[in-house]
Amino acid sequence: MIKYLKNLEKPGRIITDKDFPAYTFVPGLAAHPERDPGGHSYNKTNSDSIMYSDTNWQSSDAYKFGFDLFNFGYYWEAHESWEKIWQLLKTNHNINHYLKGLIKISAAGVKVLQKNIVGYDNHMTKAAKHFKELSQLHGEKTRDRFYYSELYKFTQEQIARKNLLIRKDFEPPDNVFGVAIYPK
Repeated sequence: MIKYLKNLEKPGRIITDKDFPAYTFVPGLAAHPERDPGGHSYNKTNSDSIMYSDTNWQSSDAYKFGFDLFNFGYYWEAHESWEKIWQLLKTNHNINHYLKGLIKISAAGVKVLQKNIVGYDNHMTKAAKHFKELSQLHGEKTRDRFYYSELYKFTQEQIARKNLLIRKDFEPPDNVFGVAIYPK
């Protein structure tokens, strides 16, 4: 589900007992979270110990917290959270496209903060392709088709407004898209 946020409205949290990182990583503007000793995740281990499978990945904290991270402007961190699951499950066609689309939207958020219009357009266009394919795979009136179509529509809207996004000044972590995305 996508919720368009009004004015300074804050999205709801999914995982409420987990703190956000001290900052959102924007390459070139902050210490790398995992490689730099000053990074917010340096020497931290993954607390999500679930061994992901085609049937349990949606119940994992990594998947759910990825939405919280995204919705509050921690785009690099959301990308990393979802990518850990994607790397293990990328052989499943539907899961691969879905998670890769979320990862690409997150990467586009990072590119907005870097004011990199080419990178933004590249990532958002790839996300759109993933969601378009998924929406075409599902029947006319299924919940999955609606969800993927909604994500596809969102990516198309964001591609159309790329010049506006890149010109704006954001203060990380800011939700640059003005939407909250929630799991299906």
